Amino acid sequence: MNSAQTIVVAGLWGTAILALAIGVYSWRRRSMGEWAISFAVLAFAIAFWSFAYGMEVAVETQAAKLFWAKIEYVGIVTVPVAWFVFALQYTNRAGWLTRRWLLALCISPALTLLLVFTNEWQHDLIWTEIGMDSSGLIPVLATTHGVWFWIHSAYSYILIIAGAILLIQAFARYPRAYRRQNASLVAGALLPLVANVIFLSGVLPLPHLDYTTFSFAICCLLIANAIFRYRLFELVPVARRTAVDNMRDGLIVLDLQNRILDINPAALNLFQRPAIEMVGYPLYQFLQDQAYILDGFRDITDMETEIDVNTPDRLRTFALQISPLHDGRDHLSGRMITFHDITARKEAEQALARARDEALAASRFKSELLARVSHELRTPLNVILGYTEMLQEGIFGPLTPAQWEPTQKIVASTDFLARQVNELLDLARLEVGQLQVNIREMSVADVVRDVHEKMVVLADAKGIQLLSQVQDNVPTIVMGDPNRTAQILLNLVGNAIKFSDGGVVQQQVLVADGRLLLRVSDQGIGIPAEMQETIFEPFMQVDGSLTRQRSGTGLGLAIVKQLTELMAGSITLESKVAQGSTFTICLPLVTANGEENSDAGNHK
Repeated sequence: MNSAQTIVVAGLWGTAILALAIGVYSWRRRSMGEWAISFAVLAFAIAFWSFAYGMEVAVETQAAKLFWAKIEYVGIVTVPVAWFVFALQYTNRAGWLTRRWLLALCISPALTLLLVFTNEWQHDLIWTEIGMDSSGLIPVLATTHGVWFWIHSAYSYILIIAGAILLIQAFARYPRAYRRQNASLVAGALLPLVANVIFLSGVLPLPHLDYTTFSFAICCLLIANAIFRYRLFELVPVARRTAVDNMRDGLIVLDLQNRILDINPAALNLFQRPAIEMVGYPLYQFLQDQAYILDGFRDITDMETEIDVNTPDRLRTFALQISPLHDGRDHLSGRMITFHDITARKEAEQALARARDEALAASRFKSELLARVSHELRTPLNVILGYTEMLQEGIFGPLTPAQWEPTQKIVASTDFLARQVNELLDLARLEVGQLQVNIREMSVADVVRDVHEKMVVLADAKGIQLLSQVQDNVPTIVMGDPNRTAQILLNLVGNAIKFSDGGVVQQQVLVADGRLLLRVSDQGIGIPAEMQETIFEPFMQVDGSLTRQRSGTGLGLAIVKQLTELMAGSITLESKVAQGSTFTICLPLVTANGEENSDAGNHK
């Protein structure tokens, strides 16, 4: 092997090593997408072709050169197919690569390989004449090509040119940085094509030396430039496939004529069509029955709105966003439409609204019913109570001792029922906002004294000591509603007595942190921690057995809480089971006549 052969072989094998390295690099990043696999196959095919051609140049005999020339064809037939498949996948047209089409692409390469290795069977479809040309610096294989060689060459040119066109089309869609990496790829693909045309024309010296393979050295450098300088494996298409193809929202890219340039799988799913049937065609032709949807957006380049679309299964609602696309000169080049299916959210909102309206209607009906029933019950209760008191006063004649006791029970039961009706009426009026507070001057000491006098008899009957205290720092006169304040204390003190079997019940009024505090404590059964959040709800008591043992509807605390909030106050509870409870009402303190202190004392 002379020095010229050595230089050529070194160049070819260097090209093979570089292509092999690129192939390994691509294969290791195959998780980024199928396009990385086809790119690796392309690089491996180039490496194989370059290595085999180097062997052809290195060997001396015609038989040996012919053997390696045949081996080269494994790479020769693979390169165009791998390049075209890579271009389809890289430009997001992998939907065209069905199994049937992929097999169709491989028919010509497979048949070419078969004819190459059977050329000696005298069909002469690849080579009609085979000889040696030793006239130059490098002895080369001199051949005359047959018919199938030209058919295969045309097929290869078509695939390589088609792949290059796909990448060139991508220039218009990708930003400038991505266009540069595509330019490197296209130049790398077209250079061997040009070199092959020159080789077949025989216009250069050493006409039987295939310059195509030498061009692969430059081709590999251009591809390596796309990989390492322009980050082929880090920019588009990796970001596009992860951020666009896998996004749940639909995305459509339109040109200025509203033709579809790109569409992601989420959008294809809505139209129920493959990409091959939509890309390049006007969007309006796929919305013939609902073209009105886009009529209002035909010339709009930037907006956000919601639209309703009749799909085959149901009416859907989408959040639609239209964004402008600009080229490198900041000229408008198209629009990007993204849409997010918000049907489920809208249906949930509508269901929630219906449920809210139904709940409000039910609440109003309940409150109105309670108010009406409570009001209607008052009249017969007053009649019962009035006639019973008349019987006790002897208006209809004197009562015997045996008759007196039943009338006492009638009066007590009627009083109890009247209180329950009043509580129901108060709760109903509170819930519909009909109950108002009447803010005026009031004496806190008088309110506490009145509550004490009303409840002390009930406390004494159960052997409970009732203590009432107004601390000295409470102003004599404050602004408030004496009736509602008394109602709050009566409910709290009544509950404390009801749920205690002895000990002390205390009502206390004090001023702390500029607020008026009403505090009622007892030594009764207490309230479990898990019940302390729900005890203020209507009809709630500590448990069912207590409801039976200790009469009441469970409305007292609910009324207390709502009255407190109506007066811009709050209520807190501290309680331990079997140790008692303390309720604290915190109300705004508004003094009258500028007085700060109270001379009210203790009441027992």
